[in-house]
Amino acid sequence: MEFDIEFKIRFWDSVEVTSHEKCWIWQKSCAGNGYGVISYKSKQYAAHRIAYILVNDEDIPTNMQVCHVCDNPICVNPLHLFLGTADDNAKDKVNKERSLKGIKNPRSILSEEDILEIRQLFANGYTAKELSYIYKVGKSTVINIVVGNTWKHIGGPITKRGICKLSKEDVIEIRKLINNGMKQIDIAEKYDVIPNTISSINRKISWKNI
Repeated sequence: MEFDIEFKIRFWDSVEVTSHEKCWIWQKSCAGNGYGVISYKSKQYAAHRIAYILVNDEDIPTNMQVCHVCDNPICVNPLHLFLGTADDNAKDKVNKERSLKGIKNPRSILSEEDILEIRQLFANGYTAKELSYIYKVGKSTVINIVVGNTWKHIGGPITKRGICKLSKEDVIEIRKLINNGMKQIDIAEKYDVIPNTISSINRKISWKNI
């Protein structure tokens, strides 16, 4: 990816550069996920990714992420940035104990990069529950992402691994819970399925003979 000199000047003028060891703080706009952003030729880019490209004079390989050793999303210090896969990035978050503290600060916005990561990690074996902790969103949000019910315009692997595998006993219990007044969305959370699955069971669109 080639950037003109005016853009490079504008980029570094937007950074608070301190010592080599400390974070270099992005001073301009940030996305809802906390990462700095900058526009170039009517397209928006993550500031930390641009910093990596400018310093290393090379594009970021496909399916690779630019990760932070400092865990500071507005930092663009090249010494704090490293390349990793979506799996590496998620493991790094877990190791820093960000994802194991539960959903204390739910996100209102997920980035397109988040969506790609979530779909790839789910396909690689992460569960919806694990991803809900990592990305601080509800489990049903994760499920709707990985099956393609939401963010349909974003790529990444669409899969239903482990989502629709309900047993006969599960279906019987689900119908009992519905009859006892439990909300269908809560039942979907309990069985790690999308709400439409519970609705179909309730209306006997699926599992008609149970």
